[in-house]
Amino acid sequence: MARFADMPIPVQFFLAFVTILGLMGATQWAWLRFAATPRSSQSRLTVIDYASVRGRRRLVLVRRDNVEHLVLIGGATDVVVESNIAAATMQPVAMLDQTTKIPNPYSDDPRRRAVRQLPRYGD
Repeated sequence: MARFADMPIPVQFFLAFVTILGLMGATQWAWLRFAATPRSSQSRLTVIDYASVRGRRRLVLVRRDNVEHLVLIGGATDVVVESNIAAATMQPVAMLDQTTKIPNPYSDDPRRRAVRQLPRYGD
């Protein structure tokens, strides 16, 4: 078998490149297999909602273990505005049939009534 030093330079380069890629792959596999902690599919921490407040500051609603916390972040200090808020539960909405009328929240708005009373173009 030929020694590594006796091989042409392109062959030496190719073999060294393949060896390095193999070592990198083995290292990544070992890291994922033995060192990384498995993450559960259900996260304990979730950002529910956020709103910008005065430039860089944000008001963030965070849920942890089914308890919500309102936090103001982004300034010199971060502030917990409110903690231990009971998480809202989702209520299933009943299926509506075709005859069910949904009330219009703007039906008694005086501005809407005034617009409805205006004559239409061509009338």
